[in-house]
Amino acid sequence: MPAISKSYGVWRVRIRRRGLPLVSKVFKAKADAQTWAFKTERSMELGFLSPDHDCLLKALLERYRREITPTKHGATQEICRINKLCQHSIATIRLSNLTSNDIARFRDERLETVS
Repeated sequence: MPAISKSYGVWRVRIRRRGLPLVSKVFKAKADAQTWAFKTERSMELGFLSPDHDCLLKALLERYRREITPTKHGATQEICRINKLCQHSIATIRLSNLTSNDIARFRDERLETVS
């Protein structure tokens, strides 16, 4: 259960789970704090935020290719796309360091080679 408290005009959310590090964030609106708390806690329950959550994007893509992609109708095409993405330099970035700027840079580089 997340702890949501107000201090100095902001809402602080703290989520503690056994075996996981403390997760904390500050919000201006209580509704934003509650939404983030629910989503983050759900991610912890599903195992997305585990002690090894600081993995490379490539590891996440490979796991997706292995577990999710085979259940799809266009699996062969998606596997090709994931393999191509794993060869790009963006795949060597840790998930904790991945930003929207990295994704935008990847998009721009990809648009130069693909119509």
